[in-house]
Amino acid sequence: MHLYGEAWAQLPRERTPDWLPFFLAYDVTHLFQSDGLDSSQVPEDQSWIHEGGADALTLLVLSELGGLEASQIDGQLARAQSSCSAGLAAQSGKPLNASAPLGPFENYYSCG
Repeated sequence: MHLYGEAWAQLPRERTPDWLPFFLAYDVTHLFQSDGLDSSQVPEDQSWIHEGGADALTLLVLSELGGLEASQIDGQLARAQSSCSAGLAAQSGKPLNASAPLGPFENYYSCG
């Protein structure tokens, strides 16, 4: 991973953006998931399995490693639940796996 710009070189560790540990752990989770799996064989409408799964596994890993407090995990889960509910409601009764063709691919993250 490369972080570009002079500000990154000057950013003290104690001011690391809150999203960075989750972002890194999330991408490592995808590497773990894809070990032995050809992700090009996973249909797009089934993306909720690996996207939502990566979100959930990332929360568990960061919790175990002390990278997230329980309140942060609770907040993340509450936001996902709210986002999922709103995203599915906007689909007028169509199922989760219809999200990509309809546009809101982010439903696969929050609902998975």
